[in-house]
Amino acid sequence: MKENFKKSIIVGNSPHDVFKSLTSGIKDWWSNGLSGNSEKAGDEYRIWFNGTKKRMQVTEVIPDKKVVWLCLEAYIDHDFPVRNEWEGTKMIWDIEPNGSTTTLTLTHEGLTPDFYCYDVCSQGWNHFLDSLYQLLTTGVGKPHINKEPQEAIKAR
Repeated sequence: MKENFKKSIIVGNSPHDVFKSLTSGIKDWWSNGLSGNSEKAGDEYRIWFNGTKKRMQVTEVIPDKKVVWLCLEAYIDHDFPVRNEWEGTKMIWDIEPNGSTTTLTLTHEGLTPDFYCYDVCSQGWNHFLDSLYQLLTTGVGKPHINKEPQEAIKAR
């Protein structure tokens, strides 16, 4: 069995702060191209990174403990033979308090080394987990900023 992408970060924030960044704060660390809702189970949102687009559904929410996203649609704007590999994959975010710190672990279930996009997507997750770490530790993340103005993106 191939290993799913998995990575943890440890921050000095409360589990609630970490949880909020995964529900109402996605624009602050992942991409400014986001529409829809991402705060409770059943919510759906679209997120884009210039030509790369995904439609996600929040499938599980346990406040301050866990958030799960299911990728419903995906288009990866890269020269891969298959550009929708994320469809059907799940991003499982586990939040665990450890004394004065909180460990956040992302398991991208289905993102395995046999995916065409594995290297690019792993690098992307490493970047965006660092962005999330920066957001939680300094208050300022490093989300993807789309080339088009936010108003033009929202109008689509």
